[in-house]
Amino acid sequence: AGTPAGALTRRTVALNPAGTLVYVADGGPGNVAAFAVNAGTGALTFIGVYGSGGVPSSLVVNPSGTHVLVTNEDGTLARMTIEASGSLLLSGPPISSAGTGARAVLFSGSTRAFVAHVNGTIAPFSIDAATGDPALIAGGAVTIPDRSPWAMVVNAAGTLGFVANSTSNNISVFAIGADGTLTEVAGSPVAAGNGPRGIALARKR
Repeated sequence: AGTPAGALTRRTVALNPAGTLVYVADGGPGNVAAFAVNAGTGALTFIGVYGSGGVPSSLVVNPSGTHVLVTNEDGTLARMTIEASGSLLLSGPPISSAGTGARAVLFSGSTRAFVAHVNGTIAPFSIDAATGDPALIAGGAVTIPDRSPWAMVVNAAGTLGFVANSTSNNISVFAIGADGTLTEVAGSPVAAGNGPRGIALARKR
């Protein structure tokens, strides 16, 4: 299914839970590239490139390793099924990602996902347990103007979300309700250096 040409514009890399497959959002030709991982050496073997229904900007593998969620630059969110070979199959037409300029998508558990957009919108989605299809949680999206969210992480309990804002140089903190809705907490945002574009949580030892 094509070759991983040198023109790849790599935007996001995601590893499946088993550590056997790597997927790359390729914003150049507008595909998702798939690679198999050698468990002994870590060497990658190219599998193919697959269309996401748009130009991909970010992606994530679900916790069970059966699907990939991909954000596209046209404001859509696609689900792609992971085949036994590691190849990808677009599972129907992409849906709206509920914002402009999606830059991060992540799972919180197996039944919820979030998409952060550079226009300031953070959108929560429910994930169908049977099909893996995402659906926007009605009334759940929030917009934080002039902050340009670029990356997001959620705590293990799924109760707090942390967003790195590249334009406003800070981190927004949100409480996540049982229904997936987001509420910015008191004291947010917090200063975080110059143009943060990544964020991670570490467990306390």
